[in-house]
Amino acid sequence: MSAAASVPVAVPGRRGAKNTRRKVLFVFGAVLGLVLGLSVLAIALAKPEADAPPCPPEDPVCGRPPVDDAPPLVSGVLWKGSAAGVQMEYYPRIWKVVDQDAENLKLKLDIPGRSDIDLFLWVRAVPASSKAPSALAQERVSDLRGSILGLEEDTDPKHALLGPSIGYVDGDVGAAYSGATDTPQGPGSPASVLLMAATDGQASAVVSVASTFSDRHIFGLADSLLNTFRWPSQPAPQAAPR
Repeated sequence: MSAAASVPVAVPGRRGAKNTRRKVLFVFGAVLGLVLGLSVLAIALAKPEADAPPCPPEDPVCGRPPVDDAPPLVSGVLWKGSAAGVQMEYYPRIWKVVDQDAENLKLKLDIPGRSDIDLFLWVRAVPASSKAPSALAQERVSDLRGSILGLEEDTDPKHALLGPSIGYVDGDVGAAYSGATDTPQGPGSPASVLLMAATDGQASAVVSVASTFSDRHIFGLADSLLNTFRWPSQPAPQAAPR
């Protein structure tokens, strides 16, 4: 017997189902492409805002509250000697705190790129009833002799005290001194010291400036800092106008 010839049998609806599937895939691809396009557009629009520099804190447009209700100090940082009620401002960009407490503030001049400059400014303030300016000055000289060898009064006119613009009121006591830094090998670089003490009747204070530089310009930086010194009898410094 011979095998019967196979005859293909048509399946109704197969071609229509294939066309429907193609349409669904086309629509799905179009929707997916539209979603991806909108996402890229959103990222492109958001990127410039993300890269923009931050708004200044005082700009109300940024949505941040203005800071006028908390004005900054006139300049730098304010040290308050709470033991005697004195105040003094200093710029933290060039003055670094070595030590401070209720009576003492010790600063080191720290100018970027000038590590060769060695200058210290030391303030001590106590109630006037506890110590007179002369007693504070004697104590400071004794302290300095522990770190500066051969410290003696310097009568050279070029090393005279800084001018009266320091702002002390009365009872001024002070002098210039010179010596040498104490090193393991013995006396080192020459050191110059300017020492001043005074009172306003409520507080007594002593200030010393010690440096291995005798340049008047270097000491002038300390002089400008001392112009911010405020006695308890003087009004507190006001905030700088905006």
